Amino acid sequence: MAIEISELNEWINTDDGKKWGDEFKSALLKNRDDLLSEIKVSGAKLSELEQRFSQTENELSAEKAALSKFLIDDELNRLLSNTTVFTDYIPMVCKTLKETYGFNVVANGDSRKAVGKYKDKDGNETEADMQAIVFDVWSKTEGAKQFMRNNNTGGGAPGSSNVSTRRLPVLNNMDGRQLAGMSDAEFTAARQQQLAKKT
Repeated sequence: MAIEISELNEWINTDDGKKWGDEFKSALLKNRDDLLSEIKVSGAKLSELEQRFSQTENELSAEKAALSKFLIDDELNRLLSNTTVFTDYIPMVCKTLKETYGFNVVANGDSRKAVGKYKDKDGNETEADMQAIVFDVWSKTEGAKQFMRNNNTGGGAPGSSNVSTRRLPVLNNMDGRQLAGMSDAEFTAARQQQLAKKT
């Protein structure tokens, strides 16, 4: 037999009804507390995972930077040391090469190597390993010759050209664009002046 709403309301106000309501409410509150506890635990785990992810990301960045220094900076210094580039100019040349050819580390299975890009004689962008770019591309440019020993960039004895007696710039303090703007005579005279100060 169906129970009328009015009868149900009356029963709820009885001792049995109140007891049933308290038990029902207690079960709901317990479920709520259990869910809140799980949420807190999940939140703590999420926070821990985020922290571990951030730490791993920082470690990977540090490892990448160390690998880049080893395969690009250190190797570039070694390569240039095996050329006729003046020792004092190697840091500046390294910086210029990195900016010009955009060297970066690439992976091929378990091996890693530094590569860069340059434009070939047809104007097409070509990728090559760093060593090939240093010896086969850059070293043959006019700009490279300015930094190399045994490179006679002009006639006559060094410093005998029509360079004014004004104070010449310190080559180590100049960037690639400033160096490119110097004439052969100015560069030769500045280089001779700098070398003379060290002897």
